[in-house]
Amino acid sequence: MKQGMIAKILRYLLIVSALIAFAYAVIWIILQGYSAAWTGFADFTKPNSDFVRGKTLWDWIQLFIIPLVGSVGIYLLNRADRESERRRAKENAILEQQRANERAKLEREIAIDRQQEAALQAYLDRMAELLLEKKLRVSENEELRNVAKIRTLTVLRGLGPRRKGLVLLFLYESGLIGQPPIISLAEADLDGAEVNGDGDEVNKVDLTGVNLVKARLDEAKLDGAVLTRAELTEAWAEGASLIEAVLDMADLVGTNLAGANLAGADLTGADLAGAYLLGANLTDANLAGANMTGVLLEEAVLTGAKVSDEQLLSVMSLRGATMPDGTKHHLPVSPKLKCH
Repeated sequence: MKQGMIAKILRYLLIVSALIAFAYAVIWIILQGYSAAWTGFADFTKPNSDFVRGKTLWDWIQLFIIPLVGSVGIYLLNRADRESERRRAKENAILEQQRANERAKLEREIAIDRQQEAALQAYLDRMAELLLEKKLRVSENEELRNVAKIRTLTVLRGLGPRRKGLVLLFLYESGLIGQPPIISLAEADLDGAEVNGDGDEVNKVDLTGVNLVKARLDEAKLDGAVLTRAELTEAWAEGASLIEAVLDMADLVGTNLAGANLAGADLTGADLAGAYLLGANLTDANLAGANMTGVLLEEAVLTGAKVSDEQLLSVMSLRGATMPDGTKHHLPVSPKLKCH
């Protein structure tokens, strides 16, 4: 460490000494030039008797400084151009990288889409074999049913919302998830499943009696779906869209419907005991005869909902909820308190 610093100091002193020696040499040469008349540095008289003034400091400045300033200016301009080119090259590189990332993302999405389509087609082909060749619908073979269930649960984990909806429709139309179910979808991954389609012509898909016990239906789009007597015990359907869905006599015990949109839904006679409906939209929903014991309705919207005072007295909490008459409920529900 010390030896390195000593070496740096010596190198610095050597450079300074060299510069001083160079300056002395230049001054000595200039002085010698002024002492010799033939150099033209000092005053002299031409043969024709014309007097010529010697070189002044300003002459030397014009001789050296002006070209030096010009050189420095050219250098700075060239440097600015190089910096501008480097900046443009850097910006172009960033843009090219962004384009490459977008292309890579698009390619990944296309690859994932192809993989999902291939997985769906393979699943449908194998299930068709089980239905046509192994008579899955009428077979009492538990091993065969377990194979079908495992294949179904596995493929659902790797599919997107639209294809999950197609699987659900296929299973229902094939009579595999009715009552009693041949394939149980208990704890199935149906996050975001879309089964209402893109147009009115396929709305109100009939899933009567479907078994979705403990299924994951977060953000699922089930607008207008018919889920009469459906088994949704302890299902996770946070943020699901169930606008005008038919859920009469459905089993929704312990179901998580936080933030779900149930506007205009028919919940007549449904069992909602212990359901979690925090922030749910129940505008104009029909809750006549529904079991609402222990339901959490905090921040829920019940404007225009068909529900009795007795039902509301049985819920766990209505704090912050908008009541059927449009008023806000501010206190937890108590059997001793009358509903607004």
